[in-house]
Amino acid sequence: MVCIQLKLFRRVRPVRLFLVEAALILLLTTLSTCLRVIAAFHTGTEVDEPIYRFAAAYYLHHGFPAVRPALSEPVIPFLYHPPFALMLLGEWFRLWGSETLLTGRMLSILCSGIVLILLYLFLLRAAGRAVAIVACLLIAIDPWLIFTNQAVYLENSQMLFCVFFAWSYWFACESDSGRERERLGRYLLAGIFLGCAIIWKHIGGFLLISVLAQYLLQRRHLRGHLLLLGVALLIMACYVFAMHCWFGAIYDNATMVQIDRTFWDRYSPGLNYSPWDAVQVIYTRYYIFPITILVLVGGALLTTVCYYKYLFKKRPLTSGNTTVLTWALGGIIFAVVSSLKSPHYMVLWLIPLYVLIAIEGVPFVLRLTRPAFRQRRAVLLMRSGLICCILLLVLTNMWSFRMRFLNPFGNTLALADSYINEHIPDDSIIITQDYFGVDILPRYINIAGITRVDQIISTSASYVALYWSTTEPLPETLQTINSRCSKMATFTGFKDHVEICKLYKGTVASMLSASVHVARIVLTRRRHHQPGQNPIVLALKKIISQSPWSLFNHGDHYTSRHQHARQTRHTHHIHSGRTLHGTSWTHHMKGIATPVPTVVPVPFGPPIPTVVPVPVATPIPTLVPIPIGPLEPMVTPIPTVMVEPTSPSILIPTGS
Repeated sequence: MVCIQLKLFRRVRPVRLFLVEAALILLLTTLSTCLRVIAAFHTGTEVDEPIYRFAAAYYLHHGFPAVRPALSEPVIPFLYHPPFALMLLGEWFRLWGSETLLTGRMLSILCSGIVLILLYLFLLRAAGRAVAIVACLLIAIDPWLIFTNQAVYLENSQMLFCVFFAWSYWFACESDSGRERERLGRYLLAGIFLGCAIIWKHIGGFLLISVLAQYLLQRRHLRGHLLLLGVALLIMACYVFAMHCWFGAIYDNATMVQIDRTFWDRYSPGLNYSPWDAVQVIYTRYYIFPITILVLVGGALLTTVCYYKYLFKKRPLTSGNTTVLTWALGGIIFAVVSSLKSPHYMVLWLIPLYVLIAIEGVPFVLRLTRPAFRQRRAVLLMRSGLICCILLLVLTNMWSFRMRFLNPFGNTLALADSYINEHIPDDSIIITQDYFGVDILPRYINIAGITRVDQIISTSASYVALYWSTTEPLPETLQTINSRCSKMATFTGFKDHVEICKLYKGTVASMLSASVHVARIVLTRRRHHQPGQNPIVLALKKIISQSPWSLFNHGDHYTSRHQHARQTRHTHHIHSGRTLHGTSWTHHMKGIATPVPTVVPVPFGPPIPTVVPVPVATPIPTLVPIPIGPLEPMVTPIPTVMVEPTSPSILIPTGS
C-alpha cells in the first residue's frame, strides 16, 4: 500500500509542477500582453513603422517588398534589411485581411509574448525558477520594452532567434566532452540559429562577438565553436549569393549602404550621435524612463566587472552565467563600436541585461535575507528594504508608463499625413521624408538627399513638410527655410515635430538670381581689374528693387509698377551677350521666360492727341442717277472710307 502511494505521489508531483509553471507563464504573458496592447492604442506612429508597413503590404500584392518611389524614380525592392521579417508581416496581413498599422503592431506583441515564454523556459533550466520569474517580470513591466514591443519593428521578431541561439548555445556548452557526436550536433543547432538571427536583420551580427567572448572564457570545445561559426557563415553566404542572383546590383548597393551606416562612413539622421548628445536627449526627453536608464548603465558596468572576474579566474566558471554574460557583453560592445544608435535597437541590449541582473541579483538578495539567527533585527530591516525597493521599482515603472502612454501626446505623423491629403492638391509636389511619402496622395521628393535651402527652391515642389525630433534634429542648413515659406500647419508629439508650409518660389528665386549676379560682378572685376561699387551693395539694391518683401504673400505671379517700368525701359537691353527682351534674371534662373507684355489697340474712345500720318483715302464713287422712277433722284449712300494705315496705331500694354 505504501509503495502504491509513493508511485502515485511521484506521478502527481510532475503534474503539479507543470501546472505551476504553466500558471506562472500564463500570468507573466497576460501581464506583458495587456500592457503592450494598451500602449499600442495610445502610441503615435513612429518613424520606421510606415516604411515597414508599406513594404510588407507591397510584398503581399506584388511578391517583393518595396516602398513608394519618390518623384521621377522607379520602384525598386526594399533591400536595406533582409526581406524575411517583411514577408512575415505581409503574410500576417493576408491572414487577417487587414494592412493597417494596428494589425502590424499585434504581430509585434505576439512575438514579444513568445519571447517571454522562451526566456522563462530557458532560465528555468539554466538558473532556476526564482531567476526566471524575476527576469521575466522585469522585462514584462519595463516601459521602454513595452514601447518597443508594441511597435512595428523588425527587432521584435528577430529576438526569437536570439533567444533560441542563447538557449541552444548554453545547451551546447553544457554538453559532456565524452560524447563528441552529440556535442557537435548541439553546436550545429546553435550555428543554425545564429545564422538565422543574422540574416533576419544584419544587426544580429553582435552575437558573433558573444561567441568569441564565450570561447575566451571557456577555452574548450574548439571543434564545436568552429562548427558553429562555419554553419553561421555558410548560411550568411548562401543568403548573400541568393539575393545577389535575384536582385543583382540593387542588393549590392543597399548592402553597402548599410555597411557604411554601421561603421561611421555614412551619416544617418537620428542614428548617429555622440555620447554627449545621448546624455542631452535623456535629460531633455527620456528622463521619464529612469529604470531603463539605470539598467543600461548599471547593467553595462556589471557585465564588464563580471567578465573581468571570469576572464582572470577570480570567479568559478558556470556555463549558464557566462552564456548570458557574453550575450550581454556582445550587445554592449556592438553598441559602443557601431555608429548606429537607434533607440529601438535597445531591445537587443536590454533583455540580456535584465537576465544578467536577475542571475546575479537574486542569489545575492537571498543571501542577504538569510543571515544567522542572532541577526534577527538585520533580517527584518533587509526584508523591509527589499519590499521598499520592489514597491519603488513598480511605482516608478507605473509613472513612466503613464507619462509615455497615457498622456495626450499627438500622433504627429498620422495627423500630418491626414492634413496633407486633405489640404494639399493631389497633383502637387511636396518635399518630405519617405515615411511621409508612403501614406500621402501628392507626389513627393525625398528630402534625404537635400542639405541646402537653394536645393529645395530649385525643385518643382510647391510645398515642404519638415520633420525633426530630439534624436533627429533639423540640419542647420535647412533651418532658414521658415523665412522663405508660409506656414500652413504644425504638429507636435512626444518627441517629434512636423511643420508643413508653402514655398515662396518666385521671391526666393529672385534672391538666388541676385547672388548669381553678385558672383558675375566679382568675376568680371577680377578679370578686368576695374574698381566699382561694392557687389554686396548692388545685390541689396537688386533685392530691394526687384523682390520687395511686401509681395511675399502673392506667390509666384506678382508685378509692381517699378518692375513694369523697368521692363518697358529695358525691353531690348543686351546683358553679357544674352538678349533679355523684357525677361528678368529671376525667370532666367528659373528656366521660364516672361513674355513681352501683350499690346492691344484702342478700339473706341476719344481721339488721342498724337500726330498720326494722314492715310491715303479710297476715292469716293461717282453718283449715278436712277432713270426709272419719280423725278426725285435717289442717291446711293456713300460707303465707309477704309483707311490703310501706313504706321502702327497707338498701343497700350496690358497689365498694371
